[in-house]
Amino acid sequence: MLIPIEKIDEAKAKYDGQAIQEIVQHFGLADTYNEREKSCSCPWHRDKTPSFIWNEKTNCFHCFSCGRNYGIIDLYLEQGMTYLEAVEKLFKQVDMEYNFNQRGAQTSPSYQYPKRETYDRTRILEYLSVRKISKATADYCDIQCGEKDSIAFPYYDSNDVLMTMKYHVGHKFNKATDHSKCWSQVGASFSPLLFNMNRVDPSKPLVITEGELDTLSVIESGYNNVVSIPNGCSNTQWVAYNWDWLEQFDKIILWFDSDEPGVKARNDVIYRLGTWRTYYIEISPEDVATNGAVLKDANEVLFFKGKERVLQYINKPLEIPVENVSDLSKAEDFDIEHAEGLYTGIKELDDQIYKLTFGTLNIITGKSGEGKSVFVNQVAICQAVQQGYDVFVFSGELPAPILRNWVETNMIGREYITMKDGHVRVFNPEQRKLMQNWYAGKVLVYDDDYNTTATALLNKMEELARKCGTKVFLIDNLMMIDLECNEEGRLQAEKEFVNKLIFFAKKYNVLVFLVAHPRKTGEIRVTKEDIAGSGNIVNLAHMVFSVHRYTAKEKEGETNTRNQYIKGKEPIPEDSCVEVLKNRITGILPLVKLYFDYPSYRFYKDPKNELWFRYGWNKDTSPIRTDDPNPHNVVAEEVSPL
Repeated sequence: MLIPIEKIDEAKAKYDGQAIQEIVQHFGLADTYNEREKSCSCPWHRDKTPSFIWNEKTNCFHCFSCGRNYGIIDLYLEQGMTYLEAVEKLFKQVDMEYNFNQRGAQTSPSYQYPKRETYDRTRILEYLSVRKISKATADYCDIQCGEKDSIAFPYYDSNDVLMTMKYHVGHKFNKATDHSKCWSQVGASFSPLLFNMNRVDPSKPLVITEGELDTLSVIESGYNNVVSIPNGCSNTQWVAYNWDWLEQFDKIILWFDSDEPGVKARNDVIYRLGTWRTYYIEISPEDVATNGAVLKDANEVLFFKGKERVLQYINKPLEIPVENVSDLSKAEDFDIEHAEGLYTGIKELDDQIYKLTFGTLNIITGKSGEGKSVFVNQVAICQAVQQGYDVFVFSGELPAPILRNWVETNMIGREYITMKDGHVRVFNPEQRKLMQNWYAGKVLVYDDDYNTTATALLNKMEELARKCGTKVFLIDNLMMIDLECNEEGRLQAEKEFVNKLIFFAKKYNVLVFLVAHPRKTGEIRVTKEDIAGSGNIVNLAHMVFSVHRYTAKEKEGETNTRNQYIKGKEPIPEDSCVEVLKNRITGILPLVKLYFDYPSYRFYKDPKNELWFRYGWNKDTSPIRTDDPNPHNVVAEEVSPL
């Protein structure tokens, strides 16, 4: 018998205060909980203003931001209890008596038992006959007639207990006149059971269809071990709800509609049920309707091609290919010139490396104060936004206000910057506003200073890649990440983290930049071997860049070795250089000498196209300047924060 919903609500009301405390304690929300308001921060999203508020009518928390409801029953279910066990525990907590051992005791929010329909079935049998489904099949599945000649599908649980009636219009659906295509019996429970699950044999392969008419079509064709999902392919709650029952089957065949939603749902269910036992049916393009349209479901196959064709599909379902194994000869052609990628914006460098291709990990290194962060900000943030990509930034050393100042200095450009006392930048306020509107929402900064673990960072990156389509990820720098290990285990942890970054980049086809500090090298230019930490950092990366600021001796024309300076042929006019230490894409390892403009934080070689380059926010159509404001033989401000 059903436990009355009124009894369950009564128990919830009696346990009100204790339930609040258990939920708050479970989620660790004590610091944000307001006793007077009975509110706290929501555990499912960043919640600056508490929106997780106790509802005294439903006796559960409700988040007014994300819409999530959560009560004491939900807490017990999360602890692994069945719904019946959760209700039983709640009743014991408030000393309410109920015989949970009585046969057929169930918990359900229903106020009434499902009722059997008694309407004459003539019209719906005629409709089913048109769909090539016989009265014998309708009788076998206990098909009934509801109001307005609707088809009533009885849903039984695996114990043959009638749980609800689902209705479907018994004619071609008309949006203008029909209120709904399908609906459930008012007041009855509609747990996500499977239609016809009470009549199948677990020892035989199970066919799962997308709709009840498809299940009837398969039975009509002579195969009875078939069920239908309850609420369309977009809702997959039925998998979890019927998990134990589905576990009985060694072979499951999915026959979902061949449209885009059906294919998407099929792939999701395959993943959840297991590729080793799940097969699927895909209707051949050769099977077409009389108007030439490709058939999309079992009923259409029955209608246009007959019972034998339905059975042919069931007897020869398609196997799931072995995951992550493919024929190399069929891999996509790789053409770096046409592959999706990010240009650095420095022509001489781009001419040699072409671009930074998506799906790769790129490491930026260089000695402290020589420009690696400025360079990576220019490329991975400013140029990425310019080229239409959203960016995620983890800046472990720079607070968000300082990072913003650095980025905006590069973006706004020399045209709209006035230097005060040689060090203080004054931006043109109107132009700055235009620039900020342009990049608003395109650069997201990780701002949880209390959780800088590798796990938390990777989880957030994955969320942004999937949810927001973010394509460029900048981590500055490796040393600021909590790798969740002691000092002895750091090298191994670094290797594992870099591996995860590579898999992440490949999985979501994104571009990842990682700033890594070198060991102390004095005045010597950094090499691959100088990068601090595990050698796997370099070994695993696709590209490694080193940013170097020339010393006074180097600018005078002296070249350095590990031990001494040797007189060179001619002086170096440039301030800095970017050297590619590793290039797994093309193998080209250029060294590009660059100038650095301190007022605009820009690395450049060509003043017109790089130093005076205008980002997309700048709609100024006047001629671009071509001069270099700094003589090439003069090092920019000695106090440069590179």
